[in-house]
Amino acid sequence: RVVVLDQHRQPMSGVTVSFQLGQGGGSLSQTSAVTGANGRASIPTWTLGPTVGVQTLTARVAGVDDVATVRATARLPKWTV
Repeated sequence: RVVVLDQHRQPMSGVTVSFQLGQGGGSLSQTSAVTGANGRASIPTWTLGPTVGVQTLTARVAGVDDVATVRATARLPKWTV
C-alpha cells in the first residue's frame, strides 16, 4: 500500500495515485488508485517482466515532487526433473 500524507502528516483521502512500471517492464492490473479515508491506496497487481534482476514500480501523486519506488527482484524459475 501507498500512504499519502499532507504537510502535517495527516492522511489524505480522495487523492489519485498513479503507478508506472520502470526498469524490467511487466504489467499492472491498473495504473491508478484513489486513497481511502486512511490515506492509503492499494498497489495494483504487478506481474514482473521476463528480465531477470531488479525491476521497479513508481507511485506518484500529480503536483507532488516526491515519488515512492518499489523494487522487486525477478529470478529464474526453479526446475525439478
